[in-house]
Amino acid sequence: MLTNVEEPVDDEPIGVRIRRERLEQGLSQLELCKRAGIDMKTLHSMETGRRTPLDTSLFKVENALGLGQKIDKPRRVWSARDLSDEELAAEVTYRLMRGSR
Repeated sequence: MLTNVEEPVDDEPIGVRIRRERLEQGLSQLELCKRAGIDMKTLHSMETGRRTPLDTSLFKVENALGLGQKIDKPRRVWSARDLSDEELAAEVTYRLMRGSR
């Protein structure tokens, strides 16, 4: 079990970092999901490493944890076939807005 005395490890998976931050803040998965506006399945998949989070999902979780954009996410090559219409629209919108800064 992770405790609040563990230090971050640069090469640890994103999900481990998210879980550690969530536990350090005393949040349940449900509480973090409500704050971030994501569903439990998405957060569980992130924390267990079953899926690489979309930029939009990671952004929501980072903000809900008060981290800004401190979690470095490896770039993932994804196919539109991997995403639902809603996920694809959100990802494209996020990338367009992020690129316009």
